Amino acid sequence: MVRTIGLIIAIIIISYTGILLSKSEYPFGTFLITIHKLLSLAVVVIIGVATYKSSNLMGINLIFIIPAIILYVISILSGGAVSEIQNVPIWVIWTHRIGAWLAVITMILYTTRVVRL
Repeated sequence: MVRTIGLIIAIIIISYTGILLSKSEYPFGTFLITIHKLLSLAVVVIIGVATYKSSNLMGINLIFIIPAIILYVISILSGGAVSEIQNVPIWVIWTHRIGAWLAVITMILYTTRVVRL
């Protein structure tokens, strides 16, 4: 229960820092972008460890796990492009936003269905 509340708080902070970053001008503030990236990585690691410990990595669970991994990779790559390229195409920004939210939704569906955090 405590880990679940921690993940919810982390996702809220990631979302909030993402909104602040979207409103700021390039180059982004180092502190803000570092918090955004580190919390995102922490959420991925916590959910990954919980998934691994659950040992439910077969069958229907792969329907959630594989898309979530693909969406997280897309979010990380597009987020890196957004933070490093000054005039990034708008489709890259939207790919980052949509990919990140779809990854979060996919993992919430998976964790509430299978993994006890």
